[in-house]
Amino acid sequence: MSAMNSAMKKHALGVLQEYVRNHERRGPFKAHQCMTSRLLSSVIIESEALGGTMLSHFWERLRACYPKFNENVRELQKTKHRSDEASSEVLLQGVPDCYEINLKPVYDMAAETFIHLGLALMNPGGRDSVNGYPPDYPSDKPALRLRRLPGLNWGKKTIDRLFKVALVRNKELQHLALQTLALRRDGIESPLTRLSFADECAPGIGLREITNPPILTQIIPNTICTNDTSLQYISMFSGVPVTTLLKYLNTVDNLLLTQCYPQLEFACFKYAIEAQVASNGQVKYIHRDRRPLLLNDGDDDDDEYEIYPEEVAVLPNDGDELFFGRGTEGVRLGPGPLPVLCNIRLAVQRFLINSKYSIRALNILHKKADNFSLDGFPAQLITPHFRDLLSGALGDAYGPQVITYEAILHEALQDENLPDGVPSAAC
Repeated sequence: MSAMNSAMKKHALGVLQEYVRNHERRGPFKAHQCMTSRLLSSVIIESEALGGTMLSHFWERLRACYPKFNENVRELQKTKHRSDEASSEVLLQGVPDCYEINLKPVYDMAAETFIHLGLALMNPGGRDSVNGYPPDYPSDKPALRLRRLPGLNWGKKTIDRLFKVALVRNKELQHLALQTLALRRDGIESPLTRLSFADECAPGIGLREITNPPILTQIIPNTICTNDTSLQYISMFSGVPVTTLLKYLNTVDNLLLTQCYPQLEFACFKYAIEAQVASNGQVKYIHRDRRPLLLNDGDDDDDEYEIYPEEVAVLPNDGDELFFGRGTEGVRLGPGPLPVLCNIRLAVQRFLINSKYSIRALNILHKKADNFSLDGFPAQLITPHFRDLLSGALGDAYGPQVITYEAILHEALQDENLPDGVPSAAC
């Protein structure tokens, strides 16, 4: 990072911590629910570590809020960072009634970050989700029936043939080809749970059962392929070109295999995978649980995140190494998922948790969405309409003094999506 970028990063974090934080506290959310300043601070830190451009994007949005900000941001570029207060003072020089300025572009950025990096990467249902379940769960789904047809001979198909089948438009055949490729790469034991895959249920731990059929889990949900804004945000966040993302999202490089409960927990950011690439190209995969981040932030309320001992016990500990590439074709198909995709998702998990209320808001929306007849969460919230509702609530200093994310969800899904007897709730 250049000296100028380093200084502007410190100025940005200072302005967010001092000016934007005080600005958003005038809004309708309770102080602990305000997430704009913490969300944007955290996303800038993680983006800079990845080589992304969210810092530049923030300054563009801030400049658009008020004409004088253009001149003052140029002054900040020539000023060393001394303190959060000093950075805000330079930004606000010659600006009357600074707390009356409409920071809509900044609140839009917070809402878009929450939606296109948070909700868009939350994909509880796998490749073709229906009501929160992967397409091959339960066992009577078409994908499993196709897998059991002896005439298709999945176990005998060559790697080149599987690559071709993975490109067909039939979703079930595509799914099974990718599943077979992942099994050939990683083997018949889940790298995450270390349980062997089977077609039936094995005895679980505690009060639950662990379903053992292999379930495809996407690192970055391929549903973003049809959403240009989500693709652009992931590209800005990570520094990875959109063309590169599109190249890998529908391949085995974006996939891992696990069982049902670990797959759902992965989708909800309860853990992620860090990929460490050595100078010689060797890749080491590390399990990263979110609980150490929660505890570091002074938040040990496990009930808020629905962490169950019987489910956690199946997964490795934070910092444990995960072993991919141990299948019969591991040499040809690579050592595991593409490292850059793993690290993008890990960075998203970090900034959501470090911004504190963002991860709570995601879980609130996830829980409340179960009350609606949705085709699949969160696709129906990754829209300009929901962005406008969320941004308006975040930045509304004169709105109702009691507001919840559930109310925003009701407003976003009103009319035909509301179940009978549930009134719409305006923000």
